[in-house]
Amino acid sequence: MKTVFLFVIAFVFAVSNGALASTATQGVRITTLSLTDTGGGLLVQTTPRHSLDTGCTNNFWLVLDTSSANFEALLSMLITAQSRGSSVTVTATGAGNQFCNLSRVVLDD
Repeated sequence: MKTVFLFVIAFVFAVSNGALASTATQGVRITTLSLTDTGGGLLVQTTPRHSLDTGCTNNFWLVLDTSSANFEALLSMLITAQSRGSSVTVTATGAGNQFCNLSRVVLDD
């Protein structure tokens, strides 16, 4: 019982500090995709700039971790949206990181 109580307290603390925060921005277009050979993830810029408020310190880039399970599928969706000029909804999470972590892409049209 004590372990469950500690877990609940830790979960509430994490949520209140934005560690599990997730927000979405609709109707943006993918303008820039940047990937280096040194790792660190795929950087994504949108226009208009995304309006995510998840505690990230830099709201200019979204980052998609190259080791994420769906990296290739999400990358394909990003490239398709950029090349078609389609609007997308982006969802990201983050707390205290420099960039928000891109967690979902939805093709709007």
